[in-house]
Parts: sequence; C-alpha cells; structure tokens
Amino acid sequence: KLPVAGPLIHMCGYLPIDRSSPRSSMKTLHKCVDYIKNDIASVAIYPEGKRSLSGVLLEFKDGVFYVAKKAECPVVVMTVRYEKSKCRIYPFGYTKAILKYVRVLEPEEFANMSTHELSDKVREIIRIAQDPVSLETPIGEEEDSHLGDFIPDEDAPAPADEACNSV
Repeated sequence: KLPVAGPLIHMCGYLPIDRSSPRSSMKTLHKCVDYIKNDIASVAIYPEGKRSLSGVLLEFKDGVFYVAKKAECPVVVMTVRYEKSKCRIYPFGYTKAILKYVRVLEPEEFANMSTHELSDKVREIIRIAQDPVSLETPIGEEEDSHLGDFIPDEDAPAPADEACNSV
C-alpha cells in the first residue's frame, strides 16, 4: 500500500494489526510477545488501537493487555496529547505530541487480573492523570488546608518585612 514508506516501516519493526482477521491479529500479538520475551524490542501500543485526536479516551482493546500478561512485562502508563494547531491528518504531515509518563505497573500487580480488569485499571490511572487539580483541593488528614495554601504569593510582603513595618 505504501511503496516507499512501507518497506521502511517494516524494516523498523512496525507490526500492523489486521482487525478484519482475528487470526492475523493474534499472530501479530504473539509476535509482540516474542519480541518482548526474547529482548528483541520494546513494544508501544495505543490501548485504543488508534490515536484520539479529540483527547477523549476511546474504548480500549484488550490486545495490549494480553501482550503484557503473556510477556510478563511491566506496563508503562503514559498519556499522549496532540497539539491541534499543528496536527495534520494527511501523510507526511507533522504532529506535535506531548508525552506524559504516569506510572509503571509491574507484572506482579496484575498477575491475577484478567486482561479486561487490567484494561479497566489502566483506564482509571489515565483518567485520574488527566483530571485537572484545583488549588481548592483539600489536603491533609483533616482536610483543613488547601493545595493553594502552599503556593507562595510573590506579591505578598515577606513576614519579616511586614513585622518591621508594623512596629
């Protein structure tokens, strides 16, 4: 399909998944497991199966979690945000992507989970990472302080200066 880029992509180790063929999809997933177990390559997979240009989390596919469980490898949870102003959909365009590392799930953490349970756990981790944090967020055991209380006000006079001026 891509006469120039196709062979180059193949040489780089790209493993396309043919969603129209379950047998072909499983063959590709098993190849991913082999790559990881035999230390041939690391594997990066969008759990949604494609990018979400809107930023809304799409439905996760279980394949990525199947690979992680079979390969018994850590899952590095990351988010990718694309700058819409620079995003091009056509071939050979450019996209500015911002990667945010969230956390690593070690194989022991999900050994007893199904692929679907692991998918739900990763989705929740990503959802929490994407939620904005308010300066009014209560913190502490008694929640009597707010996050904003710990950010210095650059415009406020220093306590020592204020004490000298009031004497």
